[in-house]
Amino acid sequence: MAILINLNKNFYNTYEVVFDCNILTNSIEKINESGTLYVYNFDSQTKKVGYVSIVSEKELTNKQWSIVNQNLFEKILVNCPTSLVIEDKANIKIGKIVARNTHPKSDKLFILDVDFGAEINKIVTNTLYTTTEKYLAWYQSGSITPQGMEIKTNEVMGISSDGMLCSAKSLGLNDKENLFENDVINNIPIESKNEYIGKNIEVVYKELLC
Repeated sequence: MAILINLNKNFYNTYEVVFDCNILTNSIEKINESGTLYVYNFDSQTKKVGYVSIVSEKELTNKQWSIVNQNLFEKILVNCPTSLVIEDKANIKIGKIVARNTHPKSDKLFILDVDFGAEINKIVTNTLYTTTEKYLAWYQSGSITPQGMEIKTNEVMGISSDGMLCSAKSLGLNDKENLFENDVINNIPIESKNEYIGKNIEVVYKELLC
């Protein structure tokens, strides 16, 4: 699900919902619905929405960074002008490492094949604990971390990397560091684990929702 950034510290009851930070927005459309202002920021050529600014009469959350809940997500979709396209790319997904190889240009980097169900992505990392068969959490291209880092597909020493490993520390879940380094779905029976491949992390860690 999309990511909610709380701007309340500087702008009263103002938020940004990020759908895809890869989109370079250059146009806006405003919708006022029941006292809430939705500002859809989009690319005028593709009509794709990068993010939605929300000015609300009431506080949506006191968290600085969170994952949008289903109720807010549906409100944004319902109020979206029909001419615009929303593709929810700003996700953290559960993926299984199915292959790990040393980068051809650096023995300190590793190329991972990560299974997300619908596709297998190559992700470059320098982490030592990312071994095969582990179920871990991954920022998808188009998402944004709580620290403000935008995740985009890029090349690392000539190898395309589509996403980034998600650590417990980056999400403020320091007490779950062991899970995020070994098995983010540790509480799921072995025979059911593959059913979670490709699912969003909030399915398991509901405390991340706004």
